[in-house]
Amino acid sequence: MQDNKVYELTNPQKSIWYTEQYYKGTPINNICGSLVIEQEIDLHILSKAINKFIENNDSFKIRLKIIDGNVYQYFADNTIYDFETINFNNFNEIETYAQKIVSTPFEMINSKLFDFKIFKISNGFGGFIINAHHIISDAATFSIIGTEIVSNYSLLLKKENIPTKNYSYINYIKSEKEYLVSKRLEKDKAYWNELLSPIPEVATLPQSENIEMSPIANRLEFLFDKNLLAKINTFCKKINISMYNFLIAVYSIYFGRLNNMDIFTLGTPILNRTTYAEKHTSGMFINTSILKIDMHENISFIKFAQNITSDCMSMLRHQKYNYKYIIEDLRKKDSSVSNMYDIMLSYQITKATDSTINIPYFTKWYSSNFVANTLDIHFHDNNDTGNLLIEYDYQITKISNEEINHLHKRIINIINQVLQNNTIFINDINIITQDEYDIIMNKFNNTSCNFNLKDNSNIINFIELEATKNPDLIAIEDNKTSITYKELINRVNKLSNYLLSNKNIKPNTSIGILTNKSIDSIVGILSILKINCTFVPIDPNYPFDRIEYMISNSKINNILVTKSYDFDIKLNIIDISYKSYSTYSNIFSINYNYNINNNLYIVFTSGSTGKPKGATITHKNMLNLVLFEKNSTNIFTQKRRILQFATMSFDVSYQEIFSALCTSSTLVLIDDNSKKDRVKLCDYIIDKKIDTLFISPKYLLLLLEENKKIKLLTNTLKHVITAGEQLIISDNIREIINLGVKIHNHYGPTETHVCTTYTINTTDNLPIKPPIGKPINNSKIYILDSHEKFSPIGVVGNLYISGDCVGNGYINRDDLTAERFKQDPYYPSYKMYKSGDLARYDKNGNIYYIG
Repeated sequence: MQDNKVYELTNPQKSIWYTEQYYKGTPINNICGSLVIEQEIDLHILSKAINKFIENNDSFKIRLKIIDGNVYQYFADNTIYDFETINFNNFNEIETYAQKIVSTPFEMINSKLFDFKIFKISNGFGGFIINAHHIISDAATFSIIGTEIVSNYSLLLKKENIPTKNYSYINYIKSEKEYLVSKRLEKDKAYWNELLSPIPEVATLPQSENIEMSPIANRLEFLFDKNLLAKINTFCKKINISMYNFLIAVYSIYFGRLNNMDIFTLGTPILNRTTYAEKHTSGMFINTSILKIDMHENISFIKFAQNITSDCMSMLRHQKYNYKYIIEDLRKKDSSVSNMYDIMLSYQITKATDSTINIPYFTKWYSSNFVANTLDIHFHDNNDTGNLLIEYDYQITKISNEEINHLHKRIINIINQVLQNNTIFINDINIITQDEYDIIMNKFNNTSCNFNLKDNSNIINFIELEATKNPDLIAIEDNKTSITYKELINRVNKLSNYLLSNKNIKPNTSIGILTNKSIDSIVGILSILKINCTFVPIDPNYPFDRIEYMISNSKINNILVTKSYDFDIKLNIIDISYKSYSTYSNIFSINYNYNINNNLYIVFTSGSTGKPKGATITHKNMLNLVLFEKNSTNIFTQKRRILQFATMSFDVSYQEIFSALCTSSTLVLIDDNSKKDRVKLCDYIIDKKIDTLFISPKYLLLLLEENKKIKLLTNTLKHVITAGEQLIISDNIREIINLGVKIHNHYGPTETHVCTTYTINTTDNLPIKPPIGKPINNSKIYILDSHEKFSPIGVVGNLYISGDCVGNGYINRDDLTAERFKQDPYYPSYKMYKSGDLARYDKNGNIYYIG
């Protein structure tokens, strides 16, 4: 026996052992490669050359044993091996066989942890396949394997002696023990503690929900174009950085923008061979190190890459402090820390070929198809060809082939932008390709539709047109009364004349309406529009201080009511009960020069993130929505009976009102008490033969919960439009879909009217959280990163809305309007609104709301 002692595993070996135990029974730690000698092979001499290599490299004599439940290593006596010989017809057969070997797990205890196979090819060439466990070898070891075995083979062919090596892995075991009690360790520890304080976020790849955790992986390989590589090399020499630091900078920009992170971490393996002897010793030395990337400042790419170079140099000076210790230190600060990287970047600078040996050969590495991280990226040129091979090893339960192909195309796109503009700043770099940009802009946002709206259009004109076509149809009804379209317009004209008789009412002003839901309140709203004003709905159930704030903020001087209230409002209060204006003329003779861009209404937001904001919606905004519904959905193919469910202070109520009255449908009102009781609500829908219901997902679930009348309900109900929150597809919703109800899922903030995206669900084969669909006509949806650049398809980003759906901003809040409403950089004639929501596109253009 070479040494009777048993030794603790080194820290690099321990990391491999822990991984082995976590993924027991898998080949996750197998490293496999083949070497082909490109001349007539002598397999007998090759076998001797391999045995001499094993004799000279004691890491290949390492065996593991368990003592008192702990793992140790010892070095076995030298053994002469008879290697299995295989005949192959071509190189493809070598690859197939190697893939079989690398997929075979090792017996870990008291067994050799490597396997050599020697082979001959039909053309006379030959070589070997080596499969070794990571606990006895690393990338540099595989370089040593190739050069030493071919050198041994060359010397044996010439009948020359093979020199004995004096380098032993035992020396590294001893040097590590010395390091662990040295002052240098304390300096290294201080460096990492300072670098990772505060603890940075970890960059990863965007993944679907409910991902199965599995190390099963696939590998995709890409060869860099030689011309591109030459340009990169020229660029790197010019700014004095290495190829690897250039690549780190490029990938960091991509992953940072992908994750919307300015400061984050990636992983990189460090050779951890700091002496000449260690560089020539086989064994497991590699230590995983952490790359802390800082992109919080918008600097030039050159400065960014140079900063990374400087940071990497600092990191290399402290590389001996093992990753295990770094994690242990961090967990003392935050026990939730599990790992500091999920993406690994690896640059193989070692060469598996040696030009000084007068025997031509080449090598190839094989993946075990198992990885512990979501993604490992390897850059290398093991055969010194001047090419750069990039290998992506990715967990297949989290990432698809298609996503890796997109990733690589985006990386090439970033590189080209840097090379074409050497002074480019990192925030100006686009991470999506031109093809993706074209899909997002010209396919996903291909929403243009000419509704022939005139500049002097007012929504009241469209309602009057419906009244002219269908004067005797019921326009509005409640539990007791109803009015036809002709009666509605007559009342609107009477009230409009009445309002103008009041000297305080002036056109082009805002008028408050403080009412509960009623026929009178809707007539009041339409009359405000008729006299070319903007209505401001105020819920009388609000606390008085909120009502006071809304009145003050919107600067209204007049307020319409249908009954008296106890609180003191110092305004011109006008009673709009029918009896107040019934004697006025039903002919309105004033022809206003309406403006389609004037505000239709001002609705105040909930104020959950501060004081309520008065969001404005124009006539054009609402008309675009109504005409979209009328022309592009299947809701209004006939006259509908629509329940006016929402309260008057909620923006959905105006989608209900105007969708009904602009399509000759009947708007059916419901009182607040009835809508809060699911039994009463269900009975009301059935009794009133409601076929179209605008309702929040929360109320829809309440309506269907334990409801024995679902079948009876769906005899009437045919369309359900949900908005305001995330739709969750319950079993009851699947049931009503199967019974013929169409679920229309709408999304839209108050600032862009209630529907800017839509999807129609007619099958129960839906995810629990279905998409919010696609943008409506003349609307654009952008998913942008924190620098307002496009996020890739499938990646979560900030949801921006543009087009004819975007309102005029916040009333009397110029500062906030300027912050949230900007000119659309892609369609300068549009305004663009930052919603504050997160979303992503799928490959078909469907938008998924994230939160």
